[in-house]
Amino acid sequence: MKKSILFFLLSFILISCFCMCSKSTGDCELVFTVENASGLLFEIKDSAKNKYVFDRFSPVFNVDSFEIWDNQGASHKIFREFAGDITKLEDYYAVETFGIYNPEFDTKLLTDTIKKDLYLIYKKGVIDTISISYKAHSSKCGSEFSFLKVIYKNKIISNTSGEYRPRVHFTRY
Repeated sequence: MKKSILFFLLSFILISCFCMCSKSTGDCELVFTVENASGLLFEIKDSAKNKYVFDRFSPVFNVDSFEIWDNQGASHKIFREFAGDITKLEDYYAVETFGIYNPEFDTKLLTDTIKKDLYLIYKKGVIDTISISYKAHSSKCGSEFSFLKVIYKNKIISNTSGEYRPRVHFTRY
């Protein structure tokens, strides 16, 4: 009787451990994919003033007025975060947007290269155009970028793969 109870308890513990381990490695809820977290993080410098456009103390442009739109007519939500290099006394905001993948329009994500323009609106009448192109491949929990290129003024400023939110650092002119 004691042996069967002991066997039952050990079996229960082993099965529980196995289930917990398999859940933790197979769980896709917290995985960032193209579908749930595709985005870009921008760190933008101004060539005329040689400083970041969203400098924290004397900005070239007000970060609260910054907008991003795409050529499909969608407005992108902006998030800002402190960035910079304390050794260079740089203190500025980096701006980030998610949702560059649009399931309504980008239906051939896994077979074709998706190309679109993003319009960075600093203030009325001051706009930069960034071109992006990307393609994805299937992964266990969704898809990830096979590549994502960001082009500004006919120059590739970012070219990454396997990332869901690349950092794009460029100087606007």
